[in-house]
Amino acid sequence: MLNNSVATVQTQTLSNLPASTTSRPIIPISLPLISSYPHHFAPPQFANPSNSTQSIVSAPNHSYGRPLPNHGLIVPDVPVTLPGGSKSKRSDSWLIIVRHWEEGDPAHGLNTPLKDWPKEWLRGANKPLAMKHTNWRTVATEFIDQYKRDKTAFLEAYPEANQGASALLDAINKARAARGDRVSRK
Repeated sequence: MLNNSVATVQTQTLSNLPASTTSRPIIPISLPLISSYPHHFAPPQFANPSNSTQSIVSAPNHSYGRPLPNHGLIVPDVPVTLPGGSKSKRSDSWLIIVRHWEEGDPAHGLNTPLKDWPKEWLRGANKPLAMKHTNWRTVATEFIDQYKRDKTAFLEAYPEANQGASALLDAINKARAARGDRVSRK
């Protein structure tokens, strides 16, 4: 809750502004000087609240590892949207995941194959991509390494592949746990 002195300042400030700018409340804040920030952090940048896609705080500018690509990172959802606007078949999702893992998919914003992503790309602001990247790695490497790219053997072992990526991932994780390749958290 605002104290009286802040509310008074806010009221006086609002009365001096043009009517078009008073639709949003103004809350006075104090920020430290830019020189007080560590060298590897940028000062906060405030976004226009009406633009929800704009970042509120800038990401750290790291001087180590491989830099983030300029185009941004994305792990496309499956089924993917096809050029005509329709969606790919759920039963083809696992093949699309393998393609994303090995080749990428520039048409859907994946310019670098998932297998080539360095760990730095899955940290910080990109951490939400880490789980999906790991899930896609699990599906792709199960097909590539465990089944040696044998589609028939893979589909016999995992008929859930016809139901989509989530059902297939669950089945793979259960099979890996049964083989001792996966240790579940307790």
